[in-house]
Amino acid sequence: MPYYLPYLPTAHMTIFGALVLAFCVWMIIDCIRNDNPVWWIYIILLMNFTGLGALIYFLVNKLPQYEIGRRWDRLFMGGRRISELKAQIRHMDRPYHWAKLGDEYRAQRRWKEAADAYREALKRDPQTEEAQYGLGLTLLAMNDYDGALKYLQPLVDGDARYDYGAGAAAIARAWRGLGRNDNALAAFEKVLANFSYSDARYEYAELLHLTGRKQQAREQFETIIDDAAAAHGFNRARERRWGRKAKLFLSTHSMG
Repeated sequence: MPYYLPYLPTAHMTIFGALVLAFCVWMIIDCIRNDNPVWWIYIILLMNFTGLGALIYFLVNKLPQYEIGRRWDRLFMGGRRISELKAQIRHMDRPYHWAKLGDEYRAQRRWKEAADAYREALKRDPQTEEAQYGLGLTLLAMNDYDGALKYLQPLVDGDARYDYGAGAAAIARAWRGLGRNDNALAAFEKVLANFSYSDARYEYAELLHLTGRKQQAREQFETIIDDAAAAHGFNRARERRWGRKAKLFLSTHSMG
């Protein structure tokens, strides 16, 4: 019995203890299903089902999968990193620090401040790739598609696998934003030729459907569903989410 239960009223002890036990069992099942190291199970068990071991497992392995985990990091750590970078800029004023400041603002979706920081980096060194890339992604988020292409296209032209295909995917989204669907499809195809990203494949399938290539779209959605069923490890929850979206699309749209 967890050490704190005797200090709770009997009814509350029963309910709280059941919730703690259920949480521990959930984390053990998650560990097994996602092929995480077996010593996590021993940590949960050896802590006598107090919930502490399960909580540690959740914070390390589960929370990063959820958007709330990223928001938590931005809320409680992002401000500190921004303050540190501003202090470094006051002392050294290097393009590297401006680019990193832009990254922090972009992570917090403070688009204008991010764009300003990246531009400060490029004033000091126009060849700073991190600033070019960050500015391109920021302008894409601000729906400035021409501006995004201006900074992203040269990077991807030099390396089609730039940022593990994320650069080409961003270009595809910019082309789609401009209504240049053929260009967008071609860009997505370059991404999927080298990487199997379900988010990019989903957008590619959507675009195929939009342009009347419904059989090809169906094949892409079915690939997403198959990938989700076979997924394991840290990306299992993410892949399943895209699998559900693909199933929903197929059930709500005509594919004939």
